[in-house]
Amino acid sequence: MILETLNSVYAQTYRPLELVVVDDGSTDNSIEVVKKFSRQNISDTSFKVKIYQQKNNGAPSARNFGLRHCTGDFIQFLDSDDILCSNKIKKQLEFLTSFPDCDFVYCQSMIFNHSIGDTDEIVGNEKSKTLKGHIGANALKTDLGLYRVNTITKMGFWNENLKVWQEREYNLRLFTNKLNIGYIPEVLAYYRVHSNERISKTLTEQRHLDSLKVLERTAINGLSSDDLKVAYTEICSHYFSIYKHALASNKKNIAKSAAYNSLVISLKSLNFKKILKSMAINISMYIFPIKVSHSLIKRFL
Repeated sequence: MILETLNSVYAQTYRPLELVVVDDGSTDNSIEVVKKFSRQNISDTSFKVKIYQQKNNGAPSARNFGLRHCTGDFIQFLDSDDILCSNKIKKQLEFLTSFPDCDFVYCQSMIFNHSIGDTDEIVGNEKSKTLKGHIGANALKTDLGLYRVNTITKMGFWNENLKVWQEREYNLRLFTNKLNIGYIPEVLAYYRVHSNERISKTLTEQRHLDSLKVLERTAINGLSSDDLKVAYTEICSHYFSIYKHALASNKKNIAKSAAYNSLVISLKSLNFKKILKSMAINISMYIFPIKVSHSLIKRFL
């Protein structure tokens, strides 16, 4: 898959390009594929490839490693299995050039499983540039955006302790730093989803609980009081989802923790509906057996 990704970068109509590849402790032949790709394109002086290797530390660590070795004025993050349309960087760079006050521009990305076009599901829309949309169901994904390098400087490095929702936390900093977000309503990238990566199958409730606490701390660092209420409302909805999933998995302690946190954050949000729901799930945890609670909550939430 990585060769398909690399070829989509080389096919960009914009030049010059600097491609920084960070191998995060892979155990297959990925690094050999990358080195061969680099050798094959070494004669193209407008396309520079820099290859680095580190022990396995996770995606945020790899992105931070790459950032430390970038020399360009614009940054595109790209995971090793996603694909860019050939005009993505050119179109987004032209947008940022046309709107010098814009700090970051994103596009739409089409989800695919095995081959492009096998789904019609789109990631990224008009709502993604709103605080409610980004924290909620329309988070800005890694492959969507092009950042000015000084935007990255303001946002800082990725949080390497986060195991999930890394993009949601990182791009929340666009809002806490009051940066200007632009949007091109076109599919300019393709986001690969593997069958074993759906949240319903791989959700680790404790990791999501931990990540929500980090998300809350990031939100506090820069959002106005009104925006904080919006952020808290969306975070509360995520606690509800974790609570339901924990009940279904018969993990009562995690369900209790999610229920309690939902109540605390709903009170901060001052959202009456969220407060009522939070109170209801907390009460149900102590009155009914877990299976009964799950049956009731499935209908209630």
